Amino acid sequence: MESCSLGHHSNAGDLLNAKSQLSSGLHNLLHIRLTTTFKIKSRVESSGKELDSVRLPKDKRGLLFKYSPSWFAGWQERYVQLVDRKLKYFKLSSKNKVLGEDVEMIPQGVFNFDQFMFEVEEVPDSKGLCFSINIFGIPERKFKFRADSVEESVAWQQEIKRHIDYSEGKKFNRSALGLQKPWKFDCISENQ
Repeated sequence: MESCSLGHHSNAGDLLNAKSQLSSGLHNLLHIRLTTTFKIKSRVESSGKELDSVRLPKDKRGLLFKYSPSWFAGWQERYVQLVDRKLKYFKLSSKNKVLGEDVEMIPQGVFNFDQFMFEVEEVPDSKGLCFSINIFGIPERKFKFRADSVEESVAWQQEIKRHIDYSEGKKFNRSALGLQKPWKFDCISENQ
């Protein structure tokens, strides 16, 4: 864009020429500004949609094996449900395994990611099949889960991490220090 000066002009032609150049320059500047704004807006809108579809937590349900700290129990099959920033695991009995029946099950454990900070990590030397869920403030207790395949283990870990990332527990850095077995309760009040 050429620079325009509106100083002293000797004739009317120079003044009209300067006005025309100024008008043309403003038009070009406005056009560049509008197209730049549009391009930036569309990039943000499209990348925002892409991020939401990639990052928003999704519900997940299925069977996993959970390791019991008891000497006699070892690995036990559990029905696991990941919904609304909570992971619940349920004990399966023979009557629960009947296909097509609606059975009300009581969870044996609940990880409410809005209550406390949690982390998920792959268990070393498990060939990628096992992962643990750890509650901040209770370092002595790690909850180990095992999937049937590496792909399934990775899928569970990624989805659990998404739920944790969207949780109040992570946002406010909440610890379970001093609480007794907080995974036994869906929600813990200030008085507990």
